[in-house]
Amino acid sequence: MPQDELGISVLKSACSSEAKDLAVEWGQFGLEALLSEGALKDAPMLGTVVKLCTVTKTIRDQLFVQKVWDFLRACPKFNDLEKLGFVREHLDDPHKAKKLGNAIVLMLDKLDDLEKTEMLAKMFAALVRKQIDYSDFRRLAAGVDRAFIEDLKILAAQPPRPEHNMEKFLRLLEPAGFVHTGGGISRGGAHGTRTDISSLGKLFQKCMWET
Repeated sequence: MPQDELGISVLKSACSSEAKDLAVEWGQFGLEALLSEGALKDAPMLGTVVKLCTVTKTIRDQLFVQKVWDFLRACPKFNDLEKLGFVREHLDDPHKAKKLGNAIVLMLDKLDDLEKTEMLAKMFAALVRKQIDYSDFRRLAAGVDRAFIEDLKILAAQPPRPEHNMEKFLRLLEPAGFVHTGGGISRGGAHGTRTDISSLGKLFQKCMWET
């Protein structure tokens, strides 16, 4: 199955209210039931995503399908204006559609925790709503991929948890690019270095809080 075809199908399904409703409705039965009963065979709006459910063989394949399914369930419903703008910006151009579709597939495949799919869905929603651009989306996804899920959940918590402002905690997010360290006065009052949430980290928080 061509990756290009799968990626574009995921994009279209993520913007389909009908696909969203179906994903939520059938989510209660779990992936195993869907695969074994063929419950989605008559769901054309999911296109290639449905086909993928019928050809999974390995545990990794099934986990990938679970990520796709969780991603679709976590995507919000977009209004007509948002969907029209997204189609014009990313789907009407075959090159852009292929590029973004492939990126989504690769992002989902790399995620090391199923809880990260909801975070990716929120960042995708910000892209659809033009709150971030494609480059921001790719940078945020790369940061989520590199970070530990529990650290990301602390960073995304609203209101912020006490650990949020601890130097020890913040340094754990440096590999993700969500914090930066520079000269200044530390939170303990000593001169030297100070670690703060970076502009990318603040953009991540904005996506988690506002979508």
